[in-house]
Amino acid sequence: MENITNTLVTTAIFDEKRTHRYLLTKTWDSEKQTLTIITMYPHYDGILNIDLTTQLIMNKVSEMDVFGSIHFVNLYSNITTPINLKHLENAYDKHTDIQIMKA
Repeated sequence: MENITNTLVTTAIFDEKRTHRYLLTKTWDSEKQTLTIITMYPHYDGILNIDLTTQLIMNKVSEMDVFGSIHFVNLYSNITTPINLKHLENAYDKHTDIQIMKA
């Protein structure tokens, strides 16, 4: 019998009100490269609850031996962004583009 233990470290950067998530990082091997994924907007906080898109990306990237972490950034950082993005006033703010560039 073989016991295998692995730790998935999740970190996120939010605004003070936790209405905007700027960066979500999932790390399982800090010795390997990091991949940055840009999506439209976050559905959830990403800490305990993740959406299907994030889960599918994590599954595929973790199968690759090259990468050990993923940076998730979004064009629209507001967690409550609806489908019709054009009509939401606070879909993003000045920190959104800064975190995309850093990632």
